[in-house]
Amino acid sequence: MKKLAHILAVILGASALCSCYKDLSTEATTELPDIVISTESDVLNIAYGHELIVEPEVFQEGRSDEDFEYYWEIDLTSSGRNVDRIDIGTEKKLVYRVGNSPATEPYYLYLRVTDRVTGLQKFHSWAVFVSSSLGEGILVAHTSDGGKTSDIDLIAAKPVTYGYASDTPLITRDLYSFANGAPIEGRVNSLLTSVVTDGAVFNTTRIMVATDEHLIALRSLDYKESERDVTLFNSKETEFGTTMLFNFGDYCTAAVVKNRLFACIGNFDRAYTKVPISSRRTDVFHKYNVGYSKPDQGKILVFNEEDSKFHFASVLSVNGGMSSIDNLGLDYSLNGAKPMGGGALKNQDIAMLMSLPDGTYHIYRFDLSSLDPKPLDYLLTNAKDIDKAISFAFCDNTDVMYYSTSDKIYAVLLSGGKASVKSLTWQPDSKDEKITSISQFAQSWYGTSHLSFGEYPFTLDTHRLQIIITTYNASTGESKVYLRPFSVSTGLFTMKDNGSYKINGEITAITTTPR
Repeated sequence: MKKLAHILAVILGASALCSCYKDLSTEATTELPDIVISTESDVLNIAYGHELIVEPEVFQEGRSDEDFEYYWEIDLTSSGRNVDRIDIGTEKKLVYRVGNSPATEPYYLYLRVTDRVTGLQKFHSWAVFVSSSLGEGILVAHTSDGGKTSDIDLIAAKPVTYGYASDTPLITRDLYSFANGAPIEGRVNSLLTSVVTDGAVFNTTRIMVATDEHLIALRSLDYKESERDVTLFNSKETEFGTTMLFNFGDYCTAAVVKNRLFACIGNFDRAYTKVPISSRRTDVFHKYNVGYSKPDQGKILVFNEEDSKFHFASVLSVNGGMSSIDNLGLDYSLNGAKPMGGGALKNQDIAMLMSLPDGTYHIYRFDLSSLDPKPLDYLLTNAKDIDKAISFAFCDNTDVMYYSTSDKIYAVLLSGGKASVKSLTWQPDSKDEKITSISQFAQSWYGTSHLSFGEYPFTLDTHRLQIIITTYNASTGESKVYLRPFSVSTGLFTMKDNGSYKINGEITAITTTPR
């Protein structure tokens, strides 16, 4: 009887357990709601050095944004989808300054979204095409610490960038430090776009940067350093402080290094070779005593204060040295004369502004295609404030030279063997701004390739027809770049204003960049 009672108890217990059990097999295989990632486009276009901002819509039934984890990656190479990636964000909204080199193939951007509750994940990818920072424009070197360090900005705008459609300029800030991880050491004295051979063809564009201690070459697409100092010279140089860079003759680029002249004939070489000069001294080159022309077989002129003589060379003869001009045909001596600035005028003539010991100022103009060049002598009378001049702009498409003081710009018109000086009415936006430089705007292809006398399809209407003016406001620590068109017939600024562009810090050098 007790045995039977025990058996009944076991049966009843088992029955009770069965009545409490709920079949969970259906819930165990039920799919969770999917995570949906929505975006306007799966193809993104961005310029190198600019911020890529992506904020997709993420939705899952029963979840809010706080329930998700976000993880962003991007490819390091653009040859297709790969596993060589870097982490670039953990927020829903991605803000990434693009350091990927410009390329024709896309980089791939990846987002992984994770449900914090269930661990469910969803992936999405975008094709990212990286272009150069609009390529063409004005490149500006600036410093905010008195020249201890420097950086470079690129201005893209209608008056300086072919094909630029927006009325709003685009300024890419601090390109050098972004590309190279730190700012430039020291003060930038000069910038230049040049074209050299890569060893096979004449096709390598580089941005040259000159400082008190270094000569640096940057890749024109991403502004990363490619060469520096000793690798840029054919000789065993040990000092590289460079004060001046310039192109002349379509394919010849020059550098003034420790007051010596070095030249690189770019379709034969990519390194600089020292240029001899017919004088006892070789350290005669400065920013103020050199003039040069750009197109065709360019020429260079220098006045050597050591021997009070002019010396010249062309692209074809530059590596063989410079020739002195021994017979100027003047009825007075240039002993003690001081050069102030040089540059090109019409017909590739080269001119030099000089101050003489007797207190007079002259512009000497040379046709260096002559076998026996003699200068045309322009005596400057009524050249107000020329003794205070800080910058000069010779225009190679008209017989005009501009000079500026810290607060005024003057035009010198050369006609009929005489010079006339006109005071221009232009003033900066603020009386606290001081003019620091003036120069003639020219696109970077001009003087860097065999296009100067051909039909270049991307020539701006402003090419060689506007003056670049830079100013600095010491009270705000800011500079400006002004673009003012001028008339080739009168030398006066036109009524048109091509805008002004604000730069942080003091501008120390300026040039134009290629497409």
